[in-house]
Order: sequence, then structure tokens, then C-alpha cells
Amino acid sequence: MRADDETWCLPGGYTEPNESPRETAVRETREETGLTVEPVDLVGIYTRASGEYGPHGLVVHVYLCAVNGGDLEVSHEGQDVRYWSIDEVPVWHNHHHAHCARDARELWGEMANR
Repeated sequence: MRADDETWCLPGGYTEPNESPRETAVRETREETGLTVEPVDLVGIYTRASGEYGPHGLVVHVYLCAVNGGDLEVSHEGQDVRYWSIDEVPVWHNHHHAHCARDARELWGEMANR
């Protein structure tokens, strides 16, 4: 649960200089959840237009990741961290996080059936 607005979201954040989106996914997940992950596949690239949630546009890379270490730990950015069934999340940070989570679940199901 985010500390700033008490809603639930996927781990994520801005890419650091000289960092790839994959590296950002690994770093942000570790920082925000305590888990070490390995990206398995790109779920999708999503955009958010400027003016939709502020003055800047946003390009979001979402990765399906496998957990390979660590323990769930709350960071300074959150109040709680846990696993949820997507449809049981009480309140998503915004509709983009729920949409991305559903797309990731769909990809995971497709990969399991290969």
C-alpha cells in the first residue's frame, strides 16, 4: 500500500541514468518490496498522456518477473506490501495498475500453456 495515498499498486518507478527499463524493474521491485526478481518477459509498453495525471507524459514498461530471493519488506514508500489476487485488491492506485496487472496475469497464463 502506497504511503502517499493509501492505494495499492505494482512496484515501479523512474529509470535512473544509464539504466535499462529491465534494470529499473529489478531495482524498483527490490527497493519497494524486498524481493529479488528476474524479468521473464515484457508484458507491454504503456503510455500516459501529459495532463492525465500531471504535466508530464509517461512511458511505462511492465515486466512479468520471477521471484528468486528476498523477503517481503515494506519500504519508506509504503505502508504495507503483500500478494493479492488482482480482483481482491481493495483500491488500485489508478486504473493503469489494474490494467497492467491483468495483462501480466494473461501473459503468465499463456506461458503456462506453452
